[in-house]
Amino acid sequence: MCEKYYTLWVKYQKLVDGQLATEVSPPEEKAGLDSDVVAWRYAWKLFMATRSAEEGIQADELVNIHVVDDADQKVKYYATGGFDMFNPK
Repeated sequence: MCEKYYTLWVKYQKLVDGQLATEVSPPEEKAGLDSDVVAWRYAWKLFMATRSAEEGIQADELVNIHVVDDADQKVKYYATGGFDMFNPK
């Protein structure tokens, strides 16, 4: 059973000027997501659209993708019940 959250974001990292930068989507100034299922599906789509088969972190690749709530706490993945992460690097 899915838990109900007030607001969720997909949090990830990417290379910016050779350094890992942490960002969220949708942007914090926009409305967040209202369902853990929607947020995790969005996280999966971001992973699939930016993944790379190359070693290391590539330009435009999103890594360490996971879902957080409005208190910046990790949200369990509804499919596994664990604190999963897509493309951990």
